[in-house]
Amino acid sequence: MNFKKNKTFLLILDDEWTEDHNEWSKLRRYLTIGGRGSRVVITTRSETTVEIIVAACPSNNLSPQIRHICLDEEEWAQTSFHETKIRTCFMNSRFPLDMVNYLVANCRSLRSLRLYVPNAESLLDSIGELLHLRYLDLSRNVKLKTLPNSIAKLYNLQSLIMVGCSNWKAWPINFYELVNLRLLDIHECPELTYMPLGIGQLTNLRDLTNFKVGTPSSIGDQFGGELKDVKSLVNLRGELDIRIFKDSVSHRENVWEGGYWEHIKNLKVLAIHFNAKAHTTDNEALFAKLQPNRNLMKLSLYGYNGTEIPRWGRAHDNWAIILPYLVKIELEGIERLQGIPLLSNWKHLKFLSLFMSNNLEYMETRAISRGCSGSKDITFFPSLEHLSIWCLKRLKGWWGAAAEGYNSRGRPHWQPSFPRLSTLIINSCPELTSFPPSPSLELLRGN
Repeated sequence: MNFKKNKTFLLILDDEWTEDHNEWSKLRRYLTIGGRGSRVVITTRSETTVEIIVAACPSNNLSPQIRHICLDEEEWAQTSFHETKIRTCFMNSRFPLDMVNYLVANCRSLRSLRLYVPNAESLLDSIGELLHLRYLDLSRNVKLKTLPNSIAKLYNLQSLIMVGCSNWKAWPINFYELVNLRLLDIHECPELTYMPLGIGQLTNLRDLTNFKVGTPSSIGDQFGGELKDVKSLVNLRGELDIRIFKDSVSHRENVWEGGYWEHIKNLKVLAIHFNAKAHTTDNEALFAKLQPNRNLMKLSLYGYNGTEIPRWGRAHDNWAIILPYLVKIELEGIERLQGIPLLSNWKHLKFLSLFMSNNLEYMETRAISRGCSGSKDITFFPSLEHLSIWCLKRLKGWWGAAAEGYNSRGRPHWQPSFPRLSTLIINSCPELTSFPPSPSLELLRGN
């Protein structure tokens, strides 16, 4: 065969039966020197020949047998999806928005789709025609502001990934119709300040990264989902980050019934960002209704401006009873807090961090009951390994002198110690004058 470099050609191979990989590889060397627009037409009745041709010869048309593809920008521009049965399509680089209609028209069997359209402020309505879609990843589309209402037609959708859509701020109107949704990832979406109306109907949700309690101004005249909607999401698991924005409590939360977390047994990590500008009583009332399930392993509170922590129906504020499996707790921005729950009896607690408080004077304000065999039977942070105390301006010591069982210096008549504490960080606590012994300490930092 005589092929001239960069010259366009049309090659027709009729009724081919060659099943030798080497022969087709030799042909490929000739085909790659042709000019743009060159075409090869091959007819065959051998399935083996078809497989060899697809593997060995360059073609802009996807094989009918291909089901899963991952393309960059250059590959996408050279690929035809005509009459394909693609199930998975991941675009790893820029995807022209006007090509979404073309993709939808030719890939109606799509189950999984990742789109990267960084210059688009919204998607086209045609996306709602992918009725078989189970997985939709729109991450890092930084100019995306809205999602088309047609997305609510994706009845079979199970996973929606919106990570890093930094300008996205509005949900589709009928988002609650996605009743088969199991995963909703809205990490790193700072402009989104509310949840969709009716989110409580998405009872199949297993993984929800964030829950944002918004304001009327976030969505015009219509309220979005309320935090009480979480009560019906009993299948949630793993981690959840709650953010409560300005004015979202005072005019709405007074109708709450409480107990929203008690039946969510598989939630292990909970972070709550309170509205620090709200009234103290609002935050206290809100927190009182947020009793976590006892299976929780990590709890973080940010911006809580209440003066006390709720007891959640208990006679004593002993979290070792309410949340027995906690391993890590973080309290940050607790400026008005005057006392914290009894923590020293926690069997599993390994990490404790407190940051920024102007009122807390003592870590514990009541005595620990002694065992019948003496002080050696008393449990005092049996598992704690890391303790961090920052900016507790009025902290004087661990125990309050007023509690029964303490001497005039604010120390108990017996002195328990941290048996496993290995890392201790104390910064900006100018009035701290005493601290329990820590025989296992390996790292000490402070100023």
